[in-house]
Amino acid sequence: MATLEQLEAALRAADAAGNTEDARRLAQAYAAARWQSAMPDFSNVQSQASTKSAATVNGERPDQMSRLMQAGYGAASPIASAITGIGEMTGLMSPERVAANTARIDAVRDTTSGKVGSIAGDIGLMAVPFSKVAALPKIAQYAASAGIGAGYAGIQPVREGESRGENAALGGLFGALGQGASHGLQAVGSRAAQAIKPEVRALYEAAKARGLTLTPAQLSDSRFAKFVESSLRSLPGSGVAAKAAQQKAAFNKELAKAIGVDAPVITPEVYASKKAADSAKFNELTARNELTVTGGLAQKLHQIQQESKLAGKEVHEAVTNAVEGLYSQMSEVGKVPGRAYQALDTALGQVTKLGTPVSHFVGQVKHAIRDAMDDSISPADKGAWDKLRKEYGNRKTLRDLVAKGDGGELSPAAIMARVTSNNAGKEAMASGTRGDLGTLARIGQRMKEPPSSGTAERQLAYSAFNPLMWAPLALGTAAGVGSRTVNNGALARLMMREGRGEGAQFLAPYVRGAGPLVIPATQKRRDGK
Repeated sequence: MATLEQLEAALRAADAAGNTEDARRLAQAYAAARWQSAMPDFSNVQSQASTKSAATVNGERPDQMSRLMQAGYGAASPIASAITGIGEMTGLMSPERVAANTARIDAVRDTTSGKVGSIAGDIGLMAVPFSKVAALPKIAQYAASAGIGAGYAGIQPVREGESRGENAALGGLFGALGQGASHGLQAVGSRAAQAIKPEVRALYEAAKARGLTLTPAQLSDSRFAKFVESSLRSLPGSGVAAKAAQQKAAFNKELAKAIGVDAPVITPEVYASKKAADSAKFNELTARNELTVTGGLAQKLHQIQQESKLAGKEVHEAVTNAVEGLYSQMSEVGKVPGRAYQALDTALGQVTKLGTPVSHFVGQVKHAIRDAMDDSISPADKGAWDKLRKEYGNRKTLRDLVAKGDGGELSPAAIMARVTSNNAGKEAMASGTRGDLGTLARIGQRMKEPPSSGTAERQLAYSAFNPLMWAPLALGTAAGVGSRTVNNGALARLMMREGRGEGAQFLAPYVRGAGPLVIPATQKRRDGK
């Protein structure tokens, strides 16, 4: 076939000789050759071979290129493939050029980096049309995805042994399947995002901040998971009992911090030492502060007196005596010495412990006076006073558990009952104002074991003395050791990670267009390559 240079020289010669007919034919041939050479080409140069094994891009075989170059040409290959397919369909590209371009495209995609690049290019090319699908009704989404898939597969070059119609049909099928996979991913992502409740996540973060790692079973609301973990605690070598012991130790250390001491456990000795320290600190702070009796305090005390009349004469007289006891210590400027306040607070506290109708109303007087004292503390002592009051309250809340215990660790599950043992505690927990001890009580509920009759534990103990059960017990122990992989902090962190399900939601739109990407692989299988 004559080159452009040869055709141009012949055209000039015919024109110079006045040979009009030859000049016309040569001009047509020259224009056709120029059009052919200007057709879009994947490499912008002519291939040096028509087979995939010898195909070159810019004079270099794809398998000899750097990975970066392979990926770059792979990313551009979907555009080259579409242009080649359209040229083949319209007849604007010669069969030789189609074969050469197809060989180049296949050679690039046969490299690993080129294949990765081509997938990325395919997704990018189809991102715009598939992004419009999500706005359609659900049924229409399948039809649109099938149409896009069929169209995309239909404009690809047709290789030997293929038909354009079959390729389009397969593209439509896989487009619809991709839409189905997209809906599945969206559902998975939505369920994952809702699987962890906000309050559970907050407790997990609160526990982590205190050096406590809750297990997956404790974070889950699954009764089955909780029973499995509880059962594994009795299995030798499972590691679950050791994990529970570490948790309980860390929890008790946090309880000690809540009352203001650095100790592994609140033993009676620790409690007594802290009680003495609190008393000394109260004496120190009240010695240099005074209670200011404001109009607001006087009005609140009068209201309590009036309400106490409804409870009977005895109750009203007790409340009146408590109020007059405060006023009897007040100076002419409305000040009550700190020591006098402390003595009155102690006396009122003794009455509130009786549990009688009098106790309720006198308790109201006591709390009103305490609140007024909190407001009267000087700015210099305010921080120390508030800290002491909080630690004192936490210590008194835990008192009964320490008193009834064996001198060792306190049960995490028992803290909730103590912080809600009275109306004030219930109100504080309900309103979220109970502070550190309230947070620990909620964490303790997550650490609580499910109820058990003890039957499974007894059977496990009996089996240890039965030689026939030693082999199953050994297998169970091995399974329990494997449970360490599941029942660990890493899995808990994975469960609690921010943005759960966002990955699936992000990928869902792109999966719609993933179906047609399997067409090249299907073609290779049909070709036996």
